[in-house]
Amino acid sequence: MALFSWNNSKKIAVLENEIEKLTHYLKISEFSIKKISNGNFELNKDENAHPLQNSLLELNKKMKEFVETEKQRSWISEGLVTFVEIFRRDQTQKKELYHHILASLIKYVKANQGGLFILSGSDKEAVLEMVACYAYEKKKFIEKKVAIGEGLLGQCFMEQETSMYTDLPPFYTTITSGLGEVTPGCLLLVPLKFNNQVIGVLEIAGFHKFQKHEIDFIEKIAESIASISLNIQNTEKARNLLLESEQRAQMLKEQEEELRQNLEELVATQEEMQRKQKELDQNSSMMKLIIDNIPFPVFVKNEIGRYTLVNKAEASLFNLSEEIILGKDDSHFVENEQEWKVIQESDLRTLDADIPVELPEQSFTTSGGVNHIFKTTKIPFVNSFTGKKNILGVSVDLTEKMDLEKKLRKKKMVFETTILITIIDRQRMLSQKIGFYSEILIRGKRQHSESLKKAIDLYDHSFSVLKNGGTPLEMEPVVTLEKADDFLLPLIMEAEEIWERYKQAAENILTTKILGKTDAMSEHPLYRWIEEIEEAGVTLLKVNDELRETVYYKNRKEVVN
Repeated sequence: MALFSWNNSKKIAVLENEIEKLTHYLKISEFSIKKISNGNFELNKDENAHPLQNSLLELNKKMKEFVETEKQRSWISEGLVTFVEIFRRDQTQKKELYHHILASLIKYVKANQGGLFILSGSDKEAVLEMVACYAYEKKKFIEKKVAIGEGLLGQCFMEQETSMYTDLPPFYTTITSGLGEVTPGCLLLVPLKFNNQVIGVLEIAGFHKFQKHEIDFIEKIAESIASISLNIQNTEKARNLLLESEQRAQMLKEQEEELRQNLEELVATQEEMQRKQKELDQNSSMMKLIIDNIPFPVFVKNEIGRYTLVNKAEASLFNLSEEIILGKDDSHFVENEQEWKVIQESDLRTLDADIPVELPEQSFTTSGGVNHIFKTTKIPFVNSFTGKKNILGVSVDLTEKMDLEKKLRKKKMVFETTILITIIDRQRMLSQKIGFYSEILIRGKRQHSESLKKAIDLYDHSFSVLKNGGTPLEMEPVVTLEKADDFLLPLIMEAEEIWERYKQAAENILTTKILGKTDAMSEHPLYRWIEEIEEAGVTLLKVNDELRETVYYKNRKEVVN
């Protein structure tokens, strides 16, 4: 009986010991769960710990990784939203825009100094010119040019790849880069590349090594800088070409007026010839001198189309002497039979008319194979010597003007396509911005409601302009686009269908009264709206990128043709 009692006491003692250990593990687990709930992921692993405690440690590790990933993603999203506003600044003040972008980027990535270099000069003498410099919270005014292939900057431009250096020689930024007073611990060089075209290099230096998500963010900003810079360059080229065209048009107008005045003088002289033939004979040499000094081809043909007078400009056009031309018709000089028939028909029409005949565009190929486009005026008059109708002709060479107009049309096409691509790129930014504001809105930050509404309205308006034409809001320079071409409509309609789902989900979130996430989140429609934004957003970005590529390559093909 005593033995039985002793065994029972031993079992009870063992059981109490196990209960005490289990209670101890539960308290440790409870303490660990409270730390994780409070955002403290610093837990130490114990080799002798209970499996439950080790499972909590593994959970803690994954939670820590998730929080870090979420923090990086949020950091990138907030940065992109910030720089969308910066990129909207007035692009006509490009120096101030470059300085503002560089300063904001250096501050955002917590670097110390940086420089922005843009390609300038002709192909043979191209250099990387510093357009913005910022170091130690101050704008720097440094003039610096780096040859292609020279130093780390030049190598980065040629290799077209991002490079990071952590072992820099002393005084590198003072001697080589010219950015600051102290050599940093890390140097990041990012090519400004857009559509495989490199137009410069972004240089950022700091005392800490840049993380992968920071480098990815800086590369995205560098691509946007390249896009903006190309847009500025194309706008300036289009503006200069337009100015040149206007100047040439004014010059041609003045020349036409001069031609009209010369023609009036010629007609008056012809009338004078009828009244005073003898006086004309005396002054014929003077008249020939005048005609030869008219900078346009002038000629006289008789009733059967043979030349009886040509000035120096007309003879130069045929690349023959006046003696060879006189007495022959155009069949001797025009090798293209169709062109010859057009000239012959216009001559006959002039001889049958009593008023001048205008030929707005007349093609003419010289014996050397050079093609010219002329505007010709043929005036019928009666030759006082023969009593028969002759033709007085004056031509203006329009070849250069038409070539210039063709180039201007191509430049206009490039400019409009650049605007389209800019709108499409902004759509991409806006879709990410809508997703970002929708996410922070469900966390209870209702002060961003107006920002979300503005982003939705701007995306909706830009999409309407992209499809139906019109003037896009908040864009410089202000342009009015035409309705989308037929080849773009299938992609636009596909994007429109996705955008309607995306917009509806965002508007639902905007109008919901729930603040912050709750344990019952999965039971609320808000959970489905967030899923709709995430799923539709990925598809929308994919269609948006395809639309952008279609616009770019279509324009490139038409310009080449």
